[in-house]
Amino acid sequence: MADDLGKLRAEIDRIDGELLALIEARQSVAAQVAGTKPPGSPVFRPAREAYLLASLLDRAAPANSQLVKRVWRQLLSASVARQKPDFTVLAPQQLSLAASHLAAGFFKLALTDDSAAALARLAAGEGDLALLDADSLAGLAAEISESGPVRLIGRFEDLFLLSCLPTDADETGLAIWAVQQGDSFALVEQSGYLEGPSGAHLLGRIAADPASG
Repeated sequence: MADDLGKLRAEIDRIDGELLALIEARQSVAAQVAGTKPPGSPVFRPAREAYLLASLLDRAAPANSQLVKRVWRQLLSASVARQKPDFTVLAPQQLSLAASHLAAGFFKLALTDDSAAALARLAAGEGDLALLDADSLAGLAAEISESGPVRLIGRFEDLFLLSCLPTDADETGLAIWAVQQGDSFALVEQSGYLEGPSGAHLLGRIAADPASG
């Protein structure tokens, strides 16, 4: 039995060595990609991330899905931070755990008293992303529009990402509309570039989130 255990541990050591080499190779290629981008190109691409995770999760064993999400969140955030070391996520205090998961130890975090303060600081250029829940997004919808400067650009887990940064358009995902109902707004999701509901304005376009399960 001791001999079998030793062989298994040796196999884990071998696999760990291969993983390390692959991680370093991935980071090297990511750095080359960053070096070939035209000035002003997006450093954070939520649609690309969503499609990548969907592809990986299709191939991963269901028991490993959470591990895959966490490992690739680390890799993706590390790549963004390599291109922009001061990349900053703004979030209200109640979303601090989710913001930490998104940052994965590589983004700076700036926590605010509430969602309105996070959005105001984003508009003032004090951060790169703001993380809001659906209720806050609906409550602040009058201040958000696809025509900017503050617009919805993606989703992280069951939360929404807003930014003033340039980002990739996604024609195949979801359009998120704000529909006014009296003095408040409700959110409506539609696929692609369909015309919005009467009286609605477009908050932004995001990738469908196949990795949110």
